[in-house]
Amino acid sequence: MSCAASGVKTRPSIPHDDTPSDKPTPMFQEATIERNAPKTKGVHLLEAAGLRVTRSRRAIADILFGKSYHHFTADEIFAAAMETGQRLSLATVYNTLSDFAAHGLIRRLATVGGAAQFDIGTGDHHHFHIEADNRMIDIPPDEIGFARLPVPPQGYRIANIDVVIRLEPAPPQHQGETG
Repeated sequence: MSCAASGVKTRPSIPHDDTPSDKPTPMFQEATIERNAPKTKGVHLLEAAGLRVTRSRRAIADILFGKSYHHFTADEIFAAAMETGQRLSLATVYNTLSDFAAHGLIRRLATVGGAAQFDIGTGDHHHFHIEADNRMIDIPPDEIGFARLPVPPQGYRIANIDVVIRLEPAPPQHQGETG
């Protein structure tokens, strides 16, 4: 049973022009802010979420939603901002990503160890986590199903289901080896 079929209330997915991939994508896009610059996709998303458009929020939104970003860390966004000439502190990037997550523009992924991972795909979907390099790969929606979900405690409802399958390198197969 999929999340939707199981009766779990899902958050609407914000449309993005990227295609999930297991290959790293270029993350450095032009994010320079000019006075009276035309509204970008990032600005439209900030306004739709009810967030005030500041220079730092716009710079980060333009990096995130400008091209083919999907999974990222705050350090990667900080590096992209520095490469495009933005003057942002790492703390500003972390705070802005937290604001974006609180307003449903992105979501923080549940990972153990390594830097916090974020995702611009806000609808229900699941991930492989390659622990060796702290990389996330989307799992196709039809690859995971739930036969049964637990009943939440009184006064609560299930808001989202995040499945993260942690991966490690498989040991080399021993050819010609006998018991």
